[in-house]
Amino acid sequence: MRKNQQFIITFSLLFALLSIDLTAQNLKPIYSQIKKVTVYPSGAQVNREAKAYISQGRQTLAFDELSSHIDQQSIRVGGNGDYTILSVSYENYYPYEVNEPERIQALRDSLRQFHEEKQRLIGRQGNLKSERELVLANKQLTNDEEAVKVEELKAMAGYFREHLAKLTDLEIDTKRDLQETEKNIQRIQAELNNQTSWQNTRKGKILVEVDARSGGNITMQLDFFVRMASWTPHFDVFASDKGELNVKYFANIVQNTGSDWKRASITLSTSQPQMNSNVPVLYPWWLNWGPKQYEMYKAYPVASEQVISMDMEYEEPAPDVMEDDMSLFNKEANVSMASFSENMLNTEFTLERLFDVPSDGKPHKAALKEVKMSTELSYTAIPKLDKDAFLVASLSDWEAYDFISGNANLFFNNTYVGQAYIDAGQTVDTLELPLGRDNHITIKREKIKDLSGNNTIGSSIKSTRTYEIKVKNTNRKKVGVTVKDQYPLSSHKDVSVKLLESEGAVVNDQTGVLTWKMDLEPGEEKTVKFAFEVKYPKKSDYQIGNF
Repeated sequence: MRKNQQFIITFSLLFALLSIDLTAQNLKPIYSQIKKVTVYPSGAQVNREAKAYISQGRQTLAFDELSSHIDQQSIRVGGNGDYTILSVSYENYYPYEVNEPERIQALRDSLRQFHEEKQRLIGRQGNLKSERELVLANKQLTNDEEAVKVEELKAMAGYFREHLAKLTDLEIDTKRDLQETEKNIQRIQAELNNQTSWQNTRKGKILVEVDARSGGNITMQLDFFVRMASWTPHFDVFASDKGELNVKYFANIVQNTGSDWKRASITLSTSQPQMNSNVPVLYPWWLNWGPKQYEMYKAYPVASEQVISMDMEYEEPAPDVMEDDMSLFNKEANVSMASFSENMLNTEFTLERLFDVPSDGKPHKAALKEVKMSTELSYTAIPKLDKDAFLVASLSDWEAYDFISGNANLFFNNTYVGQAYIDAGQTVDTLELPLGRDNHITIKREKIKDLSGNNTIGSSIKSTRTYEIKVKNTNRKKVGVTVKDQYPLSSHKDVSVKLLESEGAVVNDQTGVLTWKMDLEPGEEKTVKFAFEVKYPKKSDYQIGNF
């Protein structure tokens, strides 16, 4: 009975080993090459192609050396040939978990030998130290009963001198050999770390089980979505004082998928495939009615409703609680390095040349397009906030040039002046690009004290403020300057604001912004003035912010 059990166990193990061996024999490694990549703001769609010869029958094709960041649900496999795809699966693995390359084995052997040599040298150092201590411990030449002869003293001194000198030479040589061995250990360890860095990097593998009706050559296509990849648009904008504008479109492509993209056809898309594509649903919105609930842990500034600041920017009044709170150009040249397409869902740029993007997590710059156009240059100044004037390039009909939102480096007369963000989602007719400060436009804003002050009338206080703005052009040519300022607005029923004087400004009653447009000849100076009045109750517990 015991022999039968041993036979059954032995047969089971043998059958398992044979099954593993048959599986390994039916597993056919297939080399695939990247053909096309569509890069999104987050992630990328990868297309790989493989050509191979398969034999007749059922077998599993292993597409290895892929990214370990593949979305399994996105894998699609197709191709041509006399076969049927039975199943597709995906798994991660470590490249050298079974067989280590000979170069790495040789490095490990060398490292082990140097470590052994290091231990021998450390042991030799200890032996030499002990020998020196032994020699020095036996340097007593006399005893109390007998004196040492001169000849014996000379012989012993010579012995000690010679022996200690040899020990010193051996100690120096051993120390030098030990230092050299440690350097070799560090060098080999660094090379080994570099060679084995991929051992700790996971790879992906797609397994495709097929049943071939006959042997022959096949072509297979793999498509999948991979994370750890992205692209962002970027612009270099060159402007000149002649009104010429040159805009260069670039893409910064980054990927750290673990698989290099070599000589791939790259398409850059603004689509977001990983976002939820379902249309949101509106459900009934029920109002609650009951006693007022107080928040016990939220602090409310008591005095905030009693302070009206005349320095604050205009803000829309807070919505009522019943509302739903759940919540460029005349074109002169066009140089394209990428084809452009647009549909209802996204914008795409396809690079005209094959492109390499290594998996290093660094941005790789690809040129997309270059356009030249004319623009209108003008100055904008807001002296309340900044004493300098800013040169601005105004671009009309800018939608015709396929701008997408992104950061831009700005250059004026080939001098870098800063950065700006191009918002392609705005609905304005004219796109404005700041080109930096210009000290040749001097601006001075002052409050006229004689025309400013406070008066008490009955139970109210009237506060009047008058400001004067002087603008001077010290350039050698005529310039246009837009000057902006503001008067305060009130959202309190007991506080009223009246604009007394605006002196030719365009007034926006909703924002309180005053805008003057003026043309200045070289050396010319112009002055504008505005005044407003604020009337508010005379109460000891109320105050008006400084203005």
